[in-house]
Amino acid sequence: MKHLITFASAREASRATRLMESEKLDIVVTATPEDISAECGIAILVSPEQIEACMKIITDNKIAAEVYERP
Repeated sequence: MKHLITFASAREASRATRLMESEKLDIVVTATPEDISAECGIAILVSPEQIEACMKIITDNKIAAEVYERP
């Protein structure tokens, strides 16, 4: 099961993506499914092994995000 991280804005999504990539985390930038959110069209797919590191980046940098579990 993967985790889908959604964001309040494209700016927040871009910022999170840059920070995660700079830490060499294995992420996949994707479109946010319409059934989850209409706020921002960008989301990040993260493996269970990397969700803690991603959430630490989000928390430390005060990025507005939500996490969903996806099959």
